[in-house]
Amino acid sequence: MTPASRCASLLGMVARSCTDEEFLQRYETSLADVDVLTVHTKTGRAVAEAALRLGRKDVLTRLLKDSEDARKVGLLKSFGAEGRLAEAKQLFEACPVKSVCLHNALLDATIGAGDASELETAMGEAQRAGVADVVTYNTVIKGHLQKGDLKSAKKVLEAMRIEGLKPNAVTFNELIDASATNGR
Repeated sequence: MTPASRCASLLGMVARSCTDEEFLQRYETSLADVDVLTVHTKTGRAVAEAALRLGRKDVLTRLLKDSEDARKVGLLKSFGAEGRLAEAKQLFEACPVKSVCLHNALLDATIGAGDASELETAMGEAQRAGVADVVTYNTVIKGHLQKGDLKSAKKVLEAMRIEGLKPNAVTFNELIDASATNGR
């Protein structure tokens, strides 16, 4: 059986209303050698959902260990888009290597959840990890502007410059759009 068909078979267990425990046991026994998130995204999402419900960080770590960043980012952002910031943070924490893309995805998830304090916390984590880049700062600026907080957005712009990073077209488009929208 190919990895894709094994993933599809596992996903079929969800349709048959198996328990999360049964589902994860099957994942661990039949797909231990497969990067499920890459081979079959829907199955990867189902594994993540079950692992989160059961508090199985070990399963999350295994799921995310060998997947490419783009798949991890997509999974993390999908939880953020649903306003499930706590789960997005658990996924982030389960990633063995936290790249700039993952930090930026976590920032994006905090914006989706509308939590300004979490936005600052996530930004601080990216800075401490030494991975904050122009995209990181632009994402934080976007978060402040979506809340109508032009003052905080300008502070982030200044911090960006102090760090030696150059604002780009995205930075200025965010600021112009916000100013036009707010009549400033």
